[in-house]
Amino acid sequence: MMILSTNYYYYHKVIPEKVCDDIVKTGKQFYESKLGVTGDIGSKYPDIENNKKAINKLVKIRHSTIRWLQENWIYESLLPIIREANKSADWNFQWDYVEQAQFTEYGINQHYDWHCDAWGKPYKNHKYKSYEGKIRKLSLSLNLTHPEEYEGGDFQFRYRKGKQTKIDNLKLPKGSVTIFPSFMEHRVKPVTDGTRYSLVVWCLGHPYV
Repeated sequence: MMILSTNYYYYHKVIPEKVCDDIVKTGKQFYESKLGVTGDIGSKYPDIENNKKAINKLVKIRHSTIRWLQENWIYESLLPIIREANKSADWNFQWDYVEQAQFTEYGINQHYDWHCDAWGKPYKNHKYKSYEGKIRKLSLSLNLTHPEEYEGGDFQFRYRKGKQTKIDNLKLPKGSVTIFPSFMEHRVKPVTDGTRYSLVVWCLGHPYV
Protein backbone atom coordinates (compact mmCIF):
# COMPACT_ATOMS: atom_id res chain seq x y z
CA MET A 1 0.00 0.00 0.00
CA MET A 2 1.30 3.46 -0.89
CA ILE A 3 1.17 5.92 2.02
CA LEU A 4 0.45 9.49 0.97
CA SER A 5 1.00 12.72 2.84
CA THR A 6 -1.61 14.35 0.58
CA ASN A 7 -4.60 12.34 -0.65
CA TYR A 8 -5.90 14.95 -3.08
CA TYR A 9 -5.14 18.49 -4.15
CA TYR A 10 -7.57 21.12 -5.38
CA TYR A 11 -7.68 24.63 -6.80
CA HIS A 12 -10.64 26.99 -6.41
CA LYS A 13 -11.93 28.65 -9.61
CA VAL A 14 -8.66 28.11 -11.47
CA ILE A 15 -10.40 27.65 -14.85
CA PRO A 16 -12.31 30.73 -16.12
CA GLU A 17 -16.08 30.35 -16.34
CA LYS A 18 -16.02 31.09 -20.07
CA VAL A 19 -13.67 28.14 -20.63
CA CYS A 20 -16.00 25.95 -18.56
CA ASP A 21 -18.97 27.07 -20.67
CA ASP A 22 -17.01 26.39 -23.87
CA ILE A 23 -16.24 22.85 -22.66
CA VAL A 24 -19.92 22.20 -21.96
CA LYS A 25 -20.92 23.61 -25.35
CA THR A 26 -18.26 21.54 -27.10
CA GLY A 27 -19.09 18.38 -25.17
CA LYS A 28 -22.77 18.51 -26.08
CA GLN A 29 -21.86 18.42 -29.77
CA PHE A 30 -20.42 14.90 -29.51
CA TYR A 31 -22.15 11.52 -29.55
CA GLU A 32 -23.38 10.63 -26.08
CA SER A 33 -22.96 7.32 -24.31
CA LYS A 34 -25.04 6.49 -21.26
CA LEU A 35 -22.47 3.85 -20.31
CA GLY A 36 -19.05 4.36 -21.86
CA VAL A 37 -17.23 2.03 -19.51
CA THR A 38 -13.62 0.94 -19.41
CA GLY A 39 -11.64 -1.25 -17.08
CA ASP A 40 -12.85 -4.61 -15.77
CA ILE A 41 -16.51 -4.30 -16.77
CA GLY A 42 -15.60 -2.93 -20.17
CA SER A 43 -13.24 -5.83 -20.88
CA LYS A 44 -15.81 -8.44 -19.79
CA TYR A 45 -18.62 -6.88 -21.81
CA PRO A 46 -17.13 -5.17 -24.89
CA ASP A 47 -20.62 -4.86 -26.41
CA ILE A 48 -22.11 -3.66 -23.16
CA GLU A 49 -24.68 -1.29 -24.66
CA ASN A 50 -26.42 -4.33 -26.21
CA ASN A 51 -26.12 -6.50 -23.10
CA LYS A 52 -29.04 -6.03 -20.70
CA LYS A 53 -27.45 -8.11 -17.93
CA ALA A 54 -24.29 -6.01 -18.01
CA ILE A 55 -26.29 -2.77 -18.16
CA ASN A 56 -28.31 -3.71 -15.06
CA LYS A 57 -25.08 -4.52 -13.24
CA LEU A 58 -23.45 -1.27 -14.27
CA VAL A 59 -26.23 1.21 -13.48
CA LYS A 60 -26.13 0.17 -9.83
CA ILE A 61 -22.55 1.45 -9.81
CA ARG A 62 -22.67 4.19 -12.39
CA HIS A 63 -25.47 6.12 -14.06
CA SER A 64 -24.55 9.15 -16.15
CA THR A 65 -24.20 10.41 -19.70
CA ILE A 66 -20.69 10.82 -21.04
CA ARG A 67 -18.98 12.09 -24.17
CA TRP A 68 -15.33 11.76 -25.17
CA LEU A 69 -13.32 14.88 -26.04
CA GLN A 70 -9.82 15.34 -27.38
CA GLU A 71 -9.54 19.09 -27.92
CA ASN A 72 -6.03 20.52 -27.66
CA TRP A 73 -7.21 23.77 -26.06
CA ILE A 74 -8.73 21.81 -23.17
CA TYR A 75 -5.49 19.98 -22.46
CA GLU A 76 -3.51 23.22 -22.71
CA SER A 77 -5.63 24.62 -19.87
CA LEU A 78 -5.36 21.57 -17.62
CA LEU A 79 -1.91 20.03 -18.05
CA PRO A 80 0.03 22.83 -16.27
CA ILE A 81 -2.33 22.43 -13.30
CA ILE A 82 -1.71 18.68 -13.17
CA ARG A 83 2.05 19.16 -13.27
CA GLU A 84 1.93 21.74 -10.48
CA ALA A 85 -0.31 19.59 -8.28
CA ASN A 86 1.84 16.50 -8.82
CA LYS A 87 4.82 18.45 -7.49
CA SER A 88 3.05 20.48 -4.78
CA ALA A 89 1.34 17.42 -3.30
CA ASP A 90 4.75 15.69 -3.22
CA TRP A 91 3.55 12.75 -5.32
CA ASN A 92 6.04 13.28 -8.14
CA PHE A 93 4.52 10.46 -10.16
CA GLN A 94 6.01 9.70 -13.55
CA TRP A 95 3.47 10.17 -16.34
CA ASP A 96 3.85 10.85 -20.04
CA TYR A 97 0.44 10.64 -21.71
CA VAL A 98 -3.14 11.75 -21.19
CA GLU A 99 -6.26 9.82 -22.13
CA GLN A 100 -9.25 11.28 -23.93
CA ALA A 101 -11.11 13.68 -21.66
CA GLN A 102 -14.48 12.48 -20.40
CA PHE A 103 -17.29 15.06 -20.34
CA THR A 104 -19.90 13.81 -17.88
CA GLU A 105 -23.49 14.88 -17.31
CA TYR A 106 -25.30 13.87 -14.12
CA GLY A 107 -29.05 14.42 -14.20
CA ILE A 108 -31.59 13.68 -11.47
CA ASN A 109 -30.90 10.36 -9.71
CA GLN A 110 -27.69 9.86 -11.67
CA HIS A 111 -24.51 9.03 -9.76
CA TYR A 112 -21.21 7.14 -9.69
CA ASP A 113 -20.76 4.92 -6.64
CA TRP A 114 -17.46 4.18 -4.85
CA HIS A 115 -14.71 3.28 -7.32
CA CYS A 116 -11.07 3.81 -8.29
CA ASP A 117 -10.03 5.06 -11.72
CA ALA A 118 -7.03 2.72 -11.81
CA TRP A 119 -7.24 -1.05 -12.10
CA GLY A 120 -4.86 -3.93 -11.56
CA LYS A 121 -3.15 -4.35 -14.92
CA PRO A 122 -1.65 -2.02 -17.54
CA TYR A 123 -3.50 -1.42 -20.79
CA LYS A 124 -3.08 -4.30 -23.22
CA ASN A 125 -4.15 -4.53 -26.87
CA HIS A 126 -5.73 -1.09 -26.64
CA LYS A 127 -6.93 0.60 -29.82
CA TYR A 128 -4.72 3.57 -28.92
CA LYS A 129 -1.13 2.35 -29.04
CA SER A 130 0.04 5.20 -26.81
CA TYR A 131 -1.89 3.63 -23.91
CA GLU A 132 -0.16 0.27 -24.27
CA GLY A 133 1.60 -1.05 -21.16
CA LYS A 134 0.64 2.00 -19.07
CA ILE A 135 -1.56 2.57 -16.05
CA ARG A 136 -3.61 5.48 -14.78
CA LYS A 137 -1.59 7.42 -12.23
CA LEU A 138 -3.27 10.79 -11.80
CA SER A 139 -6.90 11.79 -12.18
CA LEU A 140 -8.33 15.27 -12.61
CA SER A 141 -11.92 16.37 -12.11
CA LEU A 142 -13.06 19.81 -13.25
CA ASN A 143 -16.38 21.11 -11.94
CA LEU A 144 -18.22 22.82 -14.82
CA THR A 145 -21.37 23.81 -12.89
CA HIS A 146 -22.15 26.35 -10.17
CA PRO A 147 -23.04 24.45 -6.96
CA GLU A 148 -26.33 26.35 -6.66
CA GLU A 149 -27.44 24.94 -10.04
CA TYR A 150 -27.86 21.42 -8.68
CA GLU A 151 -28.51 19.57 -5.43
CA GLY A 152 -26.74 16.42 -4.34
CA GLY A 153 -23.96 15.34 -6.67
CA ASP A 154 -21.27 15.84 -4.02
CA PHE A 155 -17.80 14.55 -4.87
CA GLN A 156 -16.39 12.42 -2.05
CA PHE A 157 -13.15 10.63 -1.19
CA ARG A 158 -12.91 7.60 1.10
CA TYR A 159 -9.61 6.54 2.65
CA ARG A 160 -8.01 5.06 5.73
CA LYS A 161 -6.46 7.28 8.39
CA GLY A 162 -4.98 5.20 11.16
CA LYS A 163 -7.67 2.72 12.19
CA GLN A 164 -10.50 4.90 10.94
CA THR A 165 -12.17 5.24 7.56
CA LYS A 166 -12.55 8.88 6.57
CA ILE A 167 -14.91 10.42 4.02
CA ASP A 168 -14.14 13.90 2.72
CA ASN A 169 -16.95 15.78 1.00
CA LEU A 170 -16.21 18.32 -1.76
CA LYS A 171 -18.68 20.58 -3.52
CA LEU A 172 -16.40 23.13 -5.12
CA PRO A 173 -17.25 26.23 -7.18
CA LYS A 174 -17.47 26.19 -10.96
CA GLY A 175 -14.01 26.19 -12.51
CA SER A 176 -12.43 24.36 -9.56
CA VAL A 177 -10.09 21.44 -10.22
CA THR A 178 -9.34 18.41 -8.03
CA ILE A 179 -6.29 16.23 -8.77
CA PHE A 180 -5.66 12.92 -7.04
CA PRO A 181 -3.84 9.59 -7.45
CA SER A 182 -5.99 7.34 -9.63
CA PHE A 183 -6.03 4.60 -6.99
CA MET A 184 -7.90 6.87 -4.53
CA GLU A 185 -11.44 5.67 -3.86
CA HIS A 186 -14.09 8.26 -4.66
CA ARG A 187 -17.70 8.72 -5.74
CA VAL A 188 -20.29 11.21 -7.00
CA LYS A 189 -23.45 11.10 -4.90
CA PRO A 190 -26.85 11.06 -6.66
CA VAL A 191 -28.03 14.37 -8.06
CA THR A 192 -31.45 15.21 -6.58
CA ASP A 193 -32.19 18.37 -8.56
CA GLY A 194 -30.69 20.16 -11.57
CA THR A 195 -27.75 18.96 -13.66
CA ARG A 196 -24.09 18.60 -12.76
CA TYR A 197 -21.42 18.77 -15.50
CA SER A 198 -17.81 17.76 -15.03
CA LEU A 199 -14.72 16.92 -17.05
CA VAL A 200 -12.39 14.08 -16.09
CA VAL A 201 -8.85 13.50 -17.34
CA TRP A 202 -6.50 10.59 -16.58
CA CYS A 203 -2.72 10.73 -16.82
CA LEU A 204 -0.91 7.55 -17.86
CA GLY A 205 2.56 6.36 -16.98
CA HIS A 206 4.67 3.26 -16.53
CA PRO A 207 3.63 0.83 -13.77
CA TYR A 208 5.03 1.50 -10.31
CA VAL A 209 8.26 -0.35 -9.60
